[in-house]
Amino acid sequence: MEKEVLFDRIDRYLQGMMEEAERAAFEKEMEQQPTLKQEVALHRELAEAVGEKEVQAFEAVLNKVHEAYRSQQAAQPAPVVSMKREAPAGGKGFLVAAWRRHGRYALAAAVVLLALIFLPRLIPQQPSPEALFAANFEPFPNQFQLRGEQDSLLNQFAAFYGQQQYSQALQVLAQLEAADPSLKNQLAFYRGICELATGNTPAAIEALQPLQESPLLGENARWYLALAYLKEGQTTTASQLLNQLVQEGSTYAPKAKKILDQL
Repeated sequence: MEKEVLFDRIDRYLQGMMEEAERAAFEKEMEQQPTLKQEVALHRELAEAVGEKEVQAFEAVLNKVHEAYRSQQAAQPAPVVSMKREAPAGGKGFLVAAWRRHGRYALAAAVVLLALIFLPRLIPQQPSPEALFAANFEPFPNQFQLRGEQDSLLNQFAAFYGQQQYSQALQVLAQLEAADPSLKNQLAFYRGICELATGNTPAAIEALQPLQESPLLGENARWYLALAYLKEGQTTTASQLLNQLVQEGSTYAPKAKKILDQL
């Protein structure tokens, strides 16, 4: 039986396109012809693996075909496989075309080629800690209330902070810290945010660390401190803070859990 006809019958069988009588006859042939049964099994495995998105399944088939290819290559010289023949651009059709035209050697080459092209895309790329920081960092909204000309420094800070001019905002914060000690914790918190925004992570950590147990600022401080440790690549410390936020049922818990899943 010509290979093309055989492969067409196998495809129709696997896709459920045969009538009941034809299907019964084909299954009887498989029982009588072990080689046909093996061909059907191989086609089924190939079709399932190429359509499967999980990398493990794809790699299993790739390894199996590669080992079969190496065994046959050791037994006899491998034929030269030309990839210049007409074939679909990629995917299952490409593999089936290679199988039908050239046999197992070309199938092995086709699977290896597809693996080189697509496997890096299928494997989830774990984001770096710095990338996780960049994806999650947003400056905390300014909650200082503007109270008139007598609080001109607060007005200046609010203006610079709102315009994302964090270096200028830091300068005003330094003046505020000297002028109004009663705002020490709030000013330290915003100093930590401004330092993070300007890339001075060690200074941000120094400002935020003492605020972790603050009744008013502790939750926010732990979140931004976790991000700061991420930016520094200190994932263990960051994870501890993120886990604490999750366990507390913090408003940051969903974001914290998402980051933990990516670490």
